[in-house]
Amino acid sequence: MVLVSKPLFYEVQKTRNICHKVFHPWHINCFVGNLMHTYSTIKGSAKFFAVLYLLQCLSKYKKLTQNDIIPIMRNFSWSLATAMAYSSLFVATPCFFSYLCGFVPYHAVAYITPIISGLGIFLEFPERKTFLASSWGTMFVEGIIKRIYITKLLKRNLYLETLIFMLCNGLLMLMLKMRKKPTKEMWFFAPKLTTEKEKNDENAMEIEKNPCSHDDSCIQHCTKVTMKYISFAYAFSVIKLLLTNVKLLKVPKSFLKETIKMKSLNVVLFFGSYVGVYKAITCYLTRKYGCENRLHSFTGGFLAGASYFILSKYAILASLITVLLKVMSQKLMNTYKLPNIPYSELIFILTNIYLMKTRIFFDDACPRIFINIISSCTDGRSETIYSSFRKIITEILENRTNINYESS
Repeated sequence: MVLVSKPLFYEVQKTRNICHKVFHPWHINCFVGNLMHTYSTIKGSAKFFAVLYLLQCLSKYKKLTQNDIIPIMRNFSWSLATAMAYSSLFVATPCFFSYLCGFVPYHAVAYITPIISGLGIFLEFPERKTFLASSWGTMFVEGIIKRIYITKLLKRNLYLETLIFMLCNGLLMLMLKMRKKPTKEMWFFAPKLTTEKEKNDENAMEIEKNPCSHDDSCIQHCTKVTMKYISFAYAFSVIKLLLTNVKLLKVPKSFLKETIKMKSLNVVLFFGSYVGVYKAITCYLTRKYGCENRLHSFTGGFLAGASYFILSKYAILASLITVLLKVMSQKLMNTYKLPNIPYSELIFILTNIYLMKTRIFFDDACPRIFINIISSCTDGRSETIYSSFRKIITEILENRTNINYESS
């Protein structure tokens, strides 16, 4: 797709009513168009969050009680309100500028609209705010990586990516091992906290019968934990397959073929090799030196990071970098006692500026998951807006080509 520049954006408005033709092409009236968009957002977001909360409840079904029903419904309502505000403000803001100025300024679409739209996060309940900020942060990092490769600032090198993943993973495992108390991180695996035994005997060299923190043998422990994550990865692949293509259930043979394809197996191999290598290396080093040491986590994490070569996706690398930055920022906040301001909300709004601007003006660099989430939550309205905008851009570029051809 072509990069939409500022002059090209203003050229769209010379012959078109951009407010109607782009932001609500389904109806000429701004008020009615916004109402229709809001209705679609409520409908799409209700479906999206219903599936999300259902999966969340299924993962915790053993711990759920009747007292949890009201909080879940309350959180669902707040999430729905957040999505509605986020999406509705995106369409309403350009309409406001169109009414106020007679046209829609470039900076209003590129910066002001994403900021105002991002304010919807203040309606979300606290736990979800952190989750949304981390998710948008991950997509922001992924978008930066894609942009670097698309603009050819760097040529993609899988070996260099794997090395970066290994270093970041080693640092993450080390920092997670150094935690004083358990924390919720958006990473599928975390080492156990430093034990009292490790704190007291960090430099000890005595050979014990079983210096590792687990009770069973190292082989049994590594196998048990690795199989647990392999099962989780396979279940995740199956659920993802069903969500994208429910019709496969009607044809069991096709469904089974899809579940054993290389695409699904790569996810299983990534999870299995990552956890298996980390556990094997840390157990080996602990037995060799007779005690646990935090640096063993760095070594195990570094070598386990080589599994990125199996499933080399931008989203995985971006997710790891985001989690590492989050852990490091929490460490800085606790060490230097930074002022208590809404960091999650600020991160969400700032990253939202980049993601929305990229989606409108440089679609190739926009993470696919961001496009899919917005499309699902608006019940396809966002895709209608984007298609209408791109159609106008294509017509302008074709007219330019025809004029140049005729003049030559």
